[in-house]
Amino acid sequence: MVAVACDMPFVAPELLARLAAIEATAAATRVGGRLEPFPGRYAPAALPVLRAALEREAPVREALAALAPAELGEAELRAFGDPARMVASLNTRAELAAAEASIRRRT
Repeated sequence: MVAVACDMPFVAPELLARLAAIEATAAATRVGGRLEPFPGRYAPAALPVLRAALEREAPVREALAALAPAELGEAELRAFGDPARMVASLNTRAELAAAEASIRRRT
């Protein structure tokens, strides 16, 4: 299963397909030296680790690290677009406004 956070509007469909094709318990991207849990691939075998992390209220990155995921690095991600943009989350009104402005500039 591929998971994407609801506030990540710039994830390329091709990246989702690439993640889905990886045969591993977990797969994630590494951008700016940081392992990103979303978008990511999580097989059913990852559920015990994910559930235990949820029960402890542990950070998602901690659970992801425990799964030792297959990683897609920035070089591979560039084939789908700007790596930082694809993993960007829009959590504030200011981030949303900046994203909207960016989209207007591109069209």
